[in-house]
Amino acid sequence: KLCNDEEEHVRSRASSVLSTMLHENMSICGNMSRMRVQATIAASKLIGEGKLVSGHGALLKSLEQIVDLAKEHPIMMTMMVGEAPTSPPLWPASTPLNPTTTTPDATLPSDQLPSPSLHQSSSPPSSPSPSPPLSPSLLPSKDTSSSSASSPPLTSSSSSPSPDVYIAHVSSMCRRLRDLVTHASQQIDLVEDHDIKTEIFYKISNGFIESPNLRVTWLDNLSRKHTEAKMYQEAAQCKMQIAYLIFTYLRISGKLEVHDRDVAVVRDLFPNGEYEDGLPSELHAATAEGVFLSDVWSLDSFVDYMRKACELSDRAGCHTLSLDVYTFLVNMFSRTRDFHRMGSMLGHAKDVCDKLVDAERDQLNTHDRWYRVAFYGKDLLDLDGREYIYKRGPECTLSHMATKIKSYLQTITQQNINANVKENKDNTIIPAPPHHHDNIVLITHNREVERDTLAPNTIYYQILALEPVHAPPPNDNYMTRFVGELSVPNHGDGGSSSSSSSSSSSSGDANDPSRQYKMRVTYTTQRAFPYMMTRVRVSHMDKVILSPIHNAIDTILARCNMLTTQINNDPPRMNPLQQVIQGSVFPMVNEGPLRLCQIFLGEKRGEYPPDEVVRLEGAVCAFLDLCMRAIDLNRTIIGPKHVGFQQMVEKQYASLKEQAYFYIHSKDKL
Repeated sequence: KLCNDEEEHVRSRASSVLSTMLHENMSICGNMSRMRVQATIAASKLIGEGKLVSGHGALLKSLEQIVDLAKEHPIMMTMMVGEAPTSPPLWPASTPLNPTTTTPDATLPSDQLPSPSLHQSSSPPSSPSPSPPLSPSLLPSKDTSSSSASSPPLTSSSSSPSPDVYIAHVSSMCRRLRDLVTHASQQIDLVEDHDIKTEIFYKISNGFIESPNLRVTWLDNLSRKHTEAKMYQEAAQCKMQIAYLIFTYLRISGKLEVHDRDVAVVRDLFPNGEYEDGLPSELHAATAEGVFLSDVWSLDSFVDYMRKACELSDRAGCHTLSLDVYTFLVNMFSRTRDFHRMGSMLGHAKDVCDKLVDAERDQLNTHDRWYRVAFYGKDLLDLDGREYIYKRGPECTLSHMATKIKSYLQTITQQNINANVKENKDNTIIPAPPHHHDNIVLITHNREVERDTLAPNTIYYQILALEPVHAPPPNDNYMTRFVGELSVPNHGDGGSSSSSSSSSSSSGDANDPSRQYKMRVTYTTQRAFPYMMTRVRVSHMDKVILSPIHNAIDTILARCNMLTTQINNDPPRMNPLQQVIQGSVFPMVNEGPLRLCQIFLGEKRGEYPPDEVVRLEGAVCAFLDLCMRAIDLNRTIIGPKHVGFQQMVEKQYASLKEQAYFYIHSKDKL
């Protein structure tokens, strides 16, 4: 941090202190693995927190000074040669320490830095591959100076290092820190879109699979970015991912007594955990090398990260997930008879229960919105043809979403144009001239897109509002399936749809329910929401064609669901209740149910499958019953000024019921 200070004299003293620490570490251990890890973690935090001074120039000057100090102290290193270590070696004497092959927590060389490329698919098949976040134009060029040819030679703790070896180690560490700071900070600073920036953080964190401490640092950075954007659910999931890694380590290492039931509960609390990249492949070797000596890999840290996740979930209004987490911790500490921690968790659980009571009383409308966005166009490269589910807040309307996606497409197309990136001598990137892509078109209809009708040099995107499908308990806090509906024009008429036709084009008359077919599409995502990202790629899609009468049944059942929600509110909420009643029975809209009865339950009812007719009759009867219950409930909560409204809806309901029952009971007469 002080090496990044604005004042030169502060940086100079900090560089001297760090140089002395490197001397001591090298003389005792014969290598700098520990110092290299801690320096990389510190640099990563500065990048993630956006605290680099002068665009990271101050820190780079300090790194250069550290290398100069290493070269200026040959006498000190000569005195160290031949001296026995002052303490037992921290690394096995038989283990060769080759700086060219980084230890599990060593800094990555520049050619192995996580490269969040728009067109790179470096993640394993199980990876969510959220969206290609960045263009190759922003990727660092490979630094051949960090190759094995120029790396310091082998050394071990059994023999004291020579001055040349020490200088080579310091130069290698500072060069790799420079690469990390330069390339990572530039990639992050060159984008403003939150989705792209957070996916850069996510990819960088996955680049440190073999360096778990660094991975934790970058996941913390990712959580911080989400918190700054007030996306608390995503920030909480980052903390949950860290807690899952710690829990996995404690379980495998035997430092925590874990039952099969505990593992199952943790997977229910964080279902994405088992699909994310886990701990280093050589876990036992990493443990022997001291990778997990940090306080992060302890039971206290696990509980702390779970608590932080709960606090963020509470800020997002997801109190049930917090309650489930505290319940798990209470049960775990009860089994181990750790009553102090158990009492603390019970206190937190009580606070969450109070919040749940307040939330149900206030009936806060904080439901998120869900959109499926599909991308088309060869200029998008790997993004072409992909579909993503986006999670947005309740304030994000469809028009606002369309504006944001267009801005996102303009950003990534500009990045694609920057294919050849030039660098100054000070390693700063010179981007290509700005390019405004005028051929970005929103597909306004809600039908399937036929690729052969799209212009070749145009970028298209289509947005569809969805409804989430909640999984049954205990996984009801997470969602992987989303349902939307697409129009099916000319279905059954022997024609074919055309993507270039008007959005109102449908089979026959757009206002004729007897000819309105719809396609119900269920999208399944690669990861469950909420997730560390605000969007996840679609992995599977199921399509079902709904017949006109089935469509009519769904329309009435949707109104039944709205009535049921208001009836079940405890206590009742008068304003939304009256709005739903008005939308169900008033003359301006009651032609909907009546017209459906006339079409499907009138003279032509014999043209439709008998079981579908019976289902429609049942839906209409349920709708009328719920209308009556809602009106009766409204009568019990209104004051004198709402008596006129009550009398009006009762009169309209009587008329609606009489006309609807005529069609329902007319089947014996036809």
